[in-house]
Amino acid sequence: MRTKIKILDCHPDVIQKIIMDLKQPSFRGKQLCSWLFEKAVTDPDLMINIPKDLRVLFKEKLDLSLPELVEKRVCEDGSVKFLNGEGIESVLIKAGRRNTLCLSTQAGCKFGCAFCASSKAGFDRNLSTGEIISQVVYGLREVLPEKLNNIVYMGIGEPFDNFENTVNSIEIISSDKAFRIGQRKITVSTCGVVPGILKFADLNKQYELSVSLHCANNIKRNKIMPVINKRYPLSKLMEACKYFFDKTRRYITFEYIVIKGFNDGIKDIKDLIDLLKGFSCKINLIPFNSAIGTAFEVPEKEKVLEVGKQLKNAGMNVTVRWSKGADADAACGQLRYLRKAGKIKD
Repeated sequence: MRTKIKILDCHPDVIQKIIMDLKQPSFRGKQLCSWLFEKAVTDPDLMINIPKDLRVLFKEKLDLSLPELVEKRVCEDGSVKFLNGEGIESVLIKAGRRNTLCLSTQAGCKFGCAFCASSKAGFDRNLSTGEIISQVVYGLREVLPEKLNNIVYMGIGEPFDNFENTVNSIEIISSDKAFRIGQRKITVSTCGVVPGILKFADLNKQYELSVSLHCANNIKRNKIMPVINKRYPLSKLMEACKYFFDKTRRYITFEYIVIKGFNDGIKDIKDLIDLLKGFSCKINLIPFNSAIGTAFEVPEKEKVLEVGKQLKNAGMNVTVRWSKGADADAACGQLRYLRKAGKIKD
């Protein structure tokens, strides 16, 4: 039996060719893309402007299926957390009419950052392009008739450890024949995979780059991010970041999780200022979220604001990002860890 073509793995231009290979006029490919990427419809029987015999052909030749939605949790602040397939997790963050979707690129993570609950579950596999796109379809279904405004690759996994599928999914998301989300509205977050940063820069696109910094000296960064920082210490990371800025002229956002008593001291902030002084960038301060399996403590709100004030006084472009979705463990990818650990049952 011939394997069906997995359509969600495909760019709209490829879908167009597939439909024409089925001896159909090109506008049928545009219709299919419209149903998939504008209306979030994946059932051919619901594609009412497509002839019935062609819908039957789609079902015979094309795989339009989504990974099963295992669980959906709505948070008190309106955020929605999706768990679909085997460990595919995404979070929809609502702020008025501004809808941001946080995507995962891997099931699990191999980088073992000490503050991250998701890493406690270990690494299973890379997600395919279609599995990444399936998260966008579920997110779009949730907000229609509104639109998705922003995409952030900040869910479970390291995007640059799954570079090809990450970039393929971005090209679909930003295509004017698919989800039509502008390049500057798409942010990829990395823990510091230097080769990935360089390759991402060489795409010479207007995508945003976010770097998980969290400590501004190698000794402390080795303690909480041992895998990545021992491989690519701060000097190599900053060289890559400079290359990205010089190539794209896009400001990098450095993420800094404020951990009580660990990286919020006077010397810690001075190290951060010294590291980023003169660098065209933004800083996001993120209060540490309580996570099972970690020994760190949540900082007081006043302390986070104080750190932000010190950075602003030093001329830094800084924003405090108060986490959303914590009541549903949507801030740190904890649901998957709990489920894998047997704490949550299907």
